[in-house]
Amino acid sequence: MITSRDILGAIRGVFAMARADERWTERLDMSAEAVFRSFWAIPFAILPHLLVVEGSRQLDQVTGAFSFAGVNPVTHAAVQTVFLLIAWGLQLFVLASLAGKRRAGWRVSPLLIGYNWAIFLSRMMTGLVIGVALLIGQPALAGVLIIGVLGFSLWLEWGVLRRALQTGPGPTAGIMFLLAAVSFAVSIAMTLVLDQLGLSLSGDAPGSG
Repeated sequence: MITSRDILGAIRGVFAMARADERWTERLDMSAEAVFRSFWAIPFAILPHLLVVEGSRQLDQVTGAFSFAGVNPVTHAAVQTVFLLIAWGLQLFVLASLAGKRRAGWRVSPLLIGYNWAIFLSRMMTGLVIGVALLIGQPALAGVLIIGVLGFSLWLEWGVLRRALQTGPGPTAGIMFLLAAVSFAVSIAMTLVLDQLGLSLSGDAPGSG
């Protein structure tokens, strides 16, 4: 199992990596147990992820910014969650492969630990922003704050990749682009599969008539 102390310790380590703290290797537990514990970040991220999905749908009812009109909420949430899990898993595979090609096996541990908790923090912050915007009845505020969350997420990811892989700015940017490409490819593949199965995210929402 994982404790709150384990989670807070891992998050402190991730922030040390993002800040380029020279002592990040001391602050981050890079043991095998810490690697396995980092995968708890995946189920922990699902709840805030669902809040993001549902919040985006509700915001669309006010702003029309996300083009979710007529989308079945349950189907949409399920598909977006599967997308998150597949993309996350493939991105971890890509990162582990890159570390292996650099012949630096020890870097896999901080890479997986740092990336897992960085993604968790990103989902949590995004969910918090959308949740607060809905709670106070200011949906437009979410769009502004999400820009800040995006910057925060990129800062975390940049720091984790640079410190764990010991790469310069150019290669780090390339890796981030590759990870984004993986996510985009998964999205396209899922859309094609759903179309082939005759499924669709669109349709009458419950209670719409």
